[in-house]
Amino acid sequence: GSFSHVSFGTDTGLPTRGGLVPAGIPLDRRFNTAFDFLRGEAYDARVEYAYTPEPWLDVTARVGASKNPYSYKAAEMLATDAAPSARTGTVTREWFFLEHDWNTLYSQVEVAARGTVIVPQRALLGYELGNLASGHPRANLSDAGLAPVPFAASADPQGDYPVTIDKRRERWQQTHGVYLHDTLTLLPALKASLSGRLDHWSYEERNFAVDPATGAAQGDPSVASRSTTVATFRAGLVLQPVPWGTLYAAGGTGFRPVRVVSQDDRTFAPERGRQLEVGLRLEALEGKANLNVAAYGIEKTDVVVSRGGGVFEQAGGQSSRGVEVDATLRDLGGFSLRAGYAYTAARFDAFVTDAEDFTGKRPANVPDHQLSLWGTYRTRYGVGFGAGYRAVGLAFADPSNTVRMPPYSLVDAAVFYAFPHAELGVNVSNLLGVERYFLSSINDTQVTPGAPRTVLVTLRISS
Repeated sequence: GSFSHVSFGTDTGLPTRGGLVPAGIPLDRRFNTAFDFLRGEAYDARVEYAYTPEPWLDVTARVGASKNPYSYKAAEMLATDAAPSARTGTVTREWFFLEHDWNTLYSQVEVAARGTVIVPQRALLGYELGNLASGHPRANLSDAGLAPVPFAASADPQGDYPVTIDKRRERWQQTHGVYLHDTLTLLPALKASLSGRLDHWSYEERNFAVDPATGAAQGDPSVASRSTTVATFRAGLVLQPVPWGTLYAAGGTGFRPVRVVSQDDRTFAPERGRQLEVGLRLEALEGKANLNVAAYGIEKTDVVVSRGGGVFEQAGGQSSRGVEVDATLRDLGGFSLRAGYAYTAARFDAFVTDAEDFTGKRPANVPDHQLSLWGTYRTRYGVGFGAGYRAVGLAFADPSNTVRMPPYSLVDAAVFYAFPHAELGVNVSNLLGVERYFLSSINDTQVTPGAPRTVLVTLRISS
């Protein structure tokens, strides 16, 4: 069992104009009001029982339940009419409210068996049942304007603003899933895996008006329901012709029910996808050096995109092709190295919404290149040093690709000293103090700046 509680003020980033953050907006500027908040709790409990009636047979049963109330009120829709070069100007704001209470119940039974039927096999048969019930009070957003504020930090003229709840959404979802997986040893150096799954998903959504004063329902609710039965599969081959080298290939299909809360009363079909991956794994120096290379292709249909302010659209397909490489070198004369590189070519395919055609554009917040390097050297006297480099390529803040998040690179460093039962370390992120780089976006036009130089002192004690 577990419990968690979060409560903090919000920060929805910086507005852009002409695809850029105006020069006069400080990167540490926060445009949220003093009355904005995010509060949430999570209650989780799970029971698991495992039984082995025979050496070759295992039975496992799990039951879990969770409750997750969440409430959010914040100035979200930031905008400015100032030119990107402007040193002064104002930012307009609109508030957004979101509240929900998720309640889930999950159960699973699995039977695993090992044996030989023509070839050695490990088989697994399972069943899952998932239930979700949720309630969503919804605010009247017809008058969501807030007092504008200047670029520079100053006293906020905006007082607390009321949230009028005049609608409510209730949702019920149930999923039954039956799946079978088998791993077969075809040859000493060749293994195959096959998986199949059948899911039945049902969903009902009810929307109705409520009295803002009492919360009582008014009039007849609008009801939307849908259900679908989907079969998915996975298959793979692993070839290890030599102890130090492995080749593999895998493919599969999948689907994901869409549970977003849209303010414009839309219900969405499940997203569907398929993936193919091939890869190579190499090992050398008695396991101290490893190299992994993988190439993949992913295609999704019925993709949902956020348009900000609680509005979502489901309009078409999305694909991604890429290559990922990672290498490690461990404890070679006190020296260790980790390196990774990823190239991602992500695109919208035949993707037309009510407002725009995204076909050929790149999805938001997906950089084309990512590179990371980190090396450490430990002396025999307990002193150690570390240095690293991170580079992220071009990304866009919006699916229209009008707001750019330019490429950036950062240098990190560390120094540490090992005692007999403790280690003291000083880590510096963004050692060179790079400033104008952006990590993510919200509502198509707002971007989140990355952290400045950060120093972290750590003390680790071990027995």
